Amino acid sequence: MALMGGLESFGISLGAGIIIETRKIFVSSEVKVQIERAFEESLKEFCINPSIREKERNEIKAIYDKTLKMSHSDLRDETISGRYSKFFLIFESKLVKYNSAYRYLKEARDEIRFLELKADIQTIKFELKTKYKKPNELDKKHSFLEVDSKNTIISKYMGGGLMKGHICILFYGLKIVNASQDSFTIKDFKLEYTLNSKKKSIISNNVITGNVYSDLEKKQLDCLIVYLDNAQIVLMGWENIRIRIGELQILQKNGVLSGSALFILDIKDIDDIRNIKDLAIVVSDYSNNHSKHKVEIDNEWIQRGKNSIVEPKKFSAKDGVINYA
Repeated sequence: MALMGGLESFGISLGAGIIIETRKIFVSSEVKVQIERAFEESLKEFCINPSIREKERNEIKAIYDKTLKMSHSDLRDETISGRYSKFFLIFESKLVKYNSAYRYLKEARDEIRFLELKADIQTIKFELKTKYKKPNELDKKHSFLEVDSKNTIISKYMGGGLMKGHICILFYGLKIVNASQDSFTIKDFKLEYTLNSKKKSIISNNVITGNVYSDLEKKQLDCLIVYLDNAQIVLMGWENIRIRIGELQILQKNGVLSGSALFILDIKDIDDIRNIKDLAIVVSDYSNNHSKHKVEIDNEWIQRGKNSIVEPKKFSAKDGVINYA
């Protein structure tokens, strides 16, 4: 697997029809080759004069760079990209002829639609709940917790210590939202569950991270690697939630605290996760207010986790190559 760089990220965004954040950090060499072929074929069809082709290539790249921070910008729209909208239409049609690239693009499209629909539904549900509650009932909710199922991973923990070889669950890109009427500071963030009639309450681990340079943010980001089969999934911008909580940030009404968490469970066989009951994340503050957020275990997490390990360690990445400290 190769680190997603300029052309691959460029191709995925254009083929998906809109500028998107690079959620998949690694792509297969097959997808990379197909994107490059589709790009070159499209450029030749769009610009039949080879003497100005390089100039046109630079113009296309400039348009892409300009719209990077314009979310939901359709590059096939003439009002966005002018006469180059024709190129983007050609590029998309070329990409879908390659099976691997097409599957990748379809997943990108589906993810965008899913997130948009999910956001719309959550907004509607919140508005309806607020509308039909009495004023004194609005204060009862302490916090909302946003957990993206696509960013939740079950894996075998292969770090150091007594818990090596146990199963862990990773929540990547969590968001804690102050849903109360008052400001508060988060005191604790725990995972609770029941296993074999025994109640468990655990805190997340502060895991060691490496760093990767982000072309999008123009800086080094802390990252955690999850190994899945022969692939390496890099979780860009990993921030240990316990460290974020330790900053003692005061959350105003509707304020957000974001971060990621890795919890090591008291099990070694991944199938034993099916025996876990009442899995929930509990958020509490210094006024002893708390909220419990139920977590439904997705069977897909378990299947994917059977071939997955996470071994937190220091590393750096350059030109798509990972170097361990």
